Amino acid sequence: MDEYSSLLDGYDAAVLYVREIRKVPDLDKEHEKKLLQLAKTGDKKAIDKLIEPCLKKTIPIAIEYYKRKPKTDTRDLLDLLLTGSTGLLRAGYELNGHKVNDFWRYASGFVHREIEIIPR
Repeated sequence: MDEYSSLLDGYDAAVLYVREIRKVPDLDKEHEKKLLQLAKTGDKKAIDKLIEPCLKKTIPIAIEYYKRKPKTDTRDLLDLLLTGSTGLLRAGYELNGHKVNDFWRYASGFVHREIEIIPR
């Protein structure tokens, strides 16, 4: 939490969100492979289990964007964190038919695209 503390000052909801998602353990490669196979068939529980550990990986992406976002983007840090999770969901539900061995490598592009879309 220390590396993000200064950016999260004054953002109680963002602090709570980050604290909670950082508690989720990472998946080992074997478990991830099994979940990927199930997720590709549309198994929602498997998709959720793939997404949950990746939520913490969206934190640095959201923070980096927050530091350099254009003035026309009025989203706060919590909005960007939640937008990153939307990208993970999109990646999870678009898995079928793709050759994916590493979910985060596949999903990170979705996270970047979601965060970098400036709402109008």
